[in-house]
Amino acid sequence: MLKENLIDLYNFMLVADEASFTKAAVKLGVTQSALSHSLKAFEKRMGSKLLERTTRKVGLTVVGKKLFDELYTHFADIENSLNIASTESSSLISVIKLAAPEIAAHKLLWPVLSVFLSHHTNVKIEVDIIDPTCQNFSDFDAVIEIGESIYKDRKTTQLSKEHKIVTISSPAYIEHHGEPKIPFEVNNHKTIGIVTPFQSKKTFWKFTQHGDEMVIENDFSLIFNTYSQLILAVKGHAGIAHLPQMLVDSELESGELKAILSDWCSSMPGFYIHYSASQSYNPILSQLINSLKNYAENEIL
Repeated sequence: MLKENLIDLYNFMLVADEASFTKAAVKLGVTQSALSHSLKAFEKRMGSKLLERTTRKVGLTVVGKKLFDELYTHFADIENSLNIASTESSSLISVIKLAAPEIAAHKLLWPVLSVFLSHHTNVKIEVDIIDPTCQNFSDFDAVIEIGESIYKDRKTTQLSKEHKIVTISSPAYIEHHGEPKIPFEVNNHKTIGIVTPFQSKKTFWKFTQHGDEMVIENDFSLIFNTYSQLILAVKGHAGIAHLPQMLVDSELESGELKAILSDWCSSMPGFYIHYSASQSYNPILSQLINSLKNYAENEIL
């Protein structure tokens, strides 16, 4: 009953303020006849005539004017309160908690955030760098992973396709130790690997050529748990590494690093982002996911 009366009161106030059913109906997005019928029913429930209808304009009865005058300040206060709430809401800082492996944070997340945050000044982003195999995502609004995982009650969006893996070394290392021509010759060299706490210190490099696959088991000479340190070691002529090309594009282009075994290709899965179903209605997160996807499509591959 209260809801119905509030709607009718609002309609009454608008018609009285405009002194026109036509103008009020346009603002409400309803037909003039529907609005007139609704207010007639309202007057019947009130037991008093509120509006004087003539061919030229709509006026107020004595009862109608008294009701209008009493309600006007209340409706003005409500509108003012809504405007204040809207202003305060727009100034509140939205916090989004993200988790991502190092490679995704470095090559995808930061380039997007550097632009995204300049357009969303009231958004705060918290980023945790996690191990790619970590599945503890309950504290995060969204988690970027390498490859697609299926989780119950979580939605997943693909951000990028597969990424090329290259085998690299410094030119000085090749000059001093020679260049392997086939994957098996890697075992005759010092190799540098990246190993997470969830992996053994012996990992595998995969190579493919004309549909044939070759897997080389490595017992690394040097091990890191971050790509940044691994790349520094390769630049320091410490050995050969096998890593996503996107991380060393500039070094390969400048000649600071050299791609070897170029006839043998390899790849890693693309980036995916997953989030709880409740976050599907978060407009800021939705915009961020779209920005990540657009960037990945246009820049990374």
